[in-house]
Amino acid sequence: MTRDVLLRGLLVQGYLSTSFNDTYYQLATSPGRFPEVPPLTQKQLDALKAYRQVANEIKLDFWLEPGDLQLVHNHTLVHTRTANDDYDDVDQRRHLLRLWVAPSAEGGAHPLHESYAELWHAVEPGNRG
Repeated sequence: MTRDVLLRGLLVQGYLSTSFNDTYYQLATSPGRFPEVPPLTQKQLDALKAYRQVANEIKLDFWLEPGDLQLVHNHTLVHTRTANDDYDDVDQRRHLLRLWVAPSAEGGAHPLHESYAELWHAVEPGNRG
């Protein structure tokens, strides 16, 4: 994956897909990890900072209560979780389940840019992950 792909939204057949995880960028460019990947330029670092800043300005905060269900599309919604202080009592602890769904094109999935294959192993609707 080139540095250019890491820093742009990826448009395929009219659909925009995006993801943002500083860890990927930091790991890919950390000294000695991937010698063929040059360090991020100041312009790229500024772009990441701007992305993070805009995301924080337009974010929506909400609380999930027991019994709530949240559905998100990992390729169109940038999302995160805040820190969680859990209970000492095992019976009162938060129980979070994750389900990854790979709908078909007929089910509404849109195609992903080929660069996503490195993370998801496939980019065709219905065959991801």
